[in-house]
Amino acid sequence: MEEPMVVVGGGLAGRAVASAMTGRCPLIWADSPSPESATPAAQALLANPMMSQKANPVWRAREAMEALGEWHSEHGVEPVARGVLRPARDWKQMDIFRGRSERHADLASYHSQAESRERWPFLHAPHGTLFVPSGLAFRPEDFRSPSPSRAWKLTGFAEAAGEVTSTFETPDGPGTVRSGVLVLAMGSALATMPGTASLPLHPIKGQTAHTPVRLPERAPCISGGGYTVPVPDGTVVGSTFEHQFEDPHPNPAAARDLVARAANNLPLLADAPVDRMRAGVRVTVPGTRLPMVGPLPGHSRVWIVTGLGSKGLLMSALIRRHFADWLAAPDSIPHEIRVRERSA
Repeated sequence: MEEPMVVVGGGLAGRAVASAMTGRCPLIWADSPSPESATPAAQALLANPMMSQKANPVWRAREAMEALGEWHSEHGVEPVARGVLRPARDWKQMDIFRGRSERHADLASYHSQAESRERWPFLHAPHGTLFVPSGLAFRPEDFRSPSPSRAWKLTGFAEAAGEVTSTFETPDGPGTVRSGVLVLAMGSALATMPGTASLPLHPIKGQTAHTPVRLPERAPCISGGGYTVPVPDGTVVGSTFEHQFEDPHPNPAAARDLVARAANNLPLLADAPVDRMRAGVRVTVPGTRLPMVGPLPGHSRVWIVTGLGSKGLLMSALIRRHFADWLAAPDSIPHEIRVRERSA
């Protein structure tokens, strides 16, 4: 592809596309940070291939983990933590976890209360645990595109005569860019921007908290009533899911509640102080909870990449692996994630 491409969005979706296309075509990557962006909320990125309460593997879980391995290997970065440990909250979930470990033995193993206590003595798990060894956690800055982003805010776009004209507010004033393809990976901004507001997108505010209290060395990530990720200077605790909100900024009370909930599984976090917190807005696609990728309806050169939700690291890795092929052959995009407009 010799025509230039413009990618708008500095979150994982935009980074994945920019990384996939760097070296394939001239690339302009624009990012306009704001409190509404999901990226600032991430103090740690967690990839858990078995996320739901019933621990079903996420969509294309095994391929997504392979693609994630390719991405972090190419960047030469190591995860800050390996493995995801899921304490069962009651007898019912214990039975579910046992079944999942039998059906998906390559992804997870179940451990009884006694086995869990012996292996992870810092964990409170009276109903046992599901251990997902392939789970990984990274720092957000580890997944940057080789192409530097520009602090430009998209104000409009138009497709005509085989090209896309995009208008931006830049530090030097208004600007216009013509490109062969425009990729919109702007998260929640797509839900209100003219031309994309008809997409079925649902914004959810998420918040994380950081405490200087450290977990034992080589502790895995914990997923149950939220999640915890051990990082070099303490522990990251997440995340809220606020479907209705007015203020996108962090809330101290919510941060303290996150740590208190985490202490139910990790008693060493009881009364742990919060020394920093972040918040942002994720975007999900109601009905599928899968990404949305492909041409904007009525366009061929304006593409949408969004809807990563709480599976951002895994879904962005899949998108990165396939995006160039999908761009060349849009009909090859899996039907589950094709772009569609909101039903009337």
